[in-house]
Amino acid sequence: MGDSREKISAAELVQRLKEVKLLSLDVDGVMTDGGLYYSNDGSILRRFNAKDGVGVVTVRAAGVKVAVISAGSTDSIRHRAETLNIDYIRFAVPDKLDALREVCAELGIGLDAVAHLGDDINDVPLLRA
Repeated sequence: MGDSREKISAAELVQRLKEVKLLSLDVDGVMTDGGLYYSNDGSILRRFNAKDGVGVVTVRAAGVKVAVISAGSTDSIRHRAETLNIDYIRFAVPDKLDALREVCAELGIGLDAVAHLGDDINDVPLLRA
């Protein structure tokens, strides 16, 4: 299978990053270690990485809006997003790309001004867009 990724120079990458207005993040496996921990009562716990929090704060300080778009929905995700003052929070979404398009419409930007970080099959449409 061939490599279909576009090859760009470092200078082109820097220029593209300057045009990013929205950072879109998946949660499980991106903001967490990907594991799901179950307590004795059956509730699900997630382990968030503190370094990701510093990254989100840094990105926001640079003027980039941040969105969390997740198919999952638990109070722990909401609490983490709110703690980081994430601008747009979309949980339990059946179609992540539709949710991202809604956020872009609210901001008045196109998908070309978005960087998305995701690690699962339901992130592929966002990564391609």
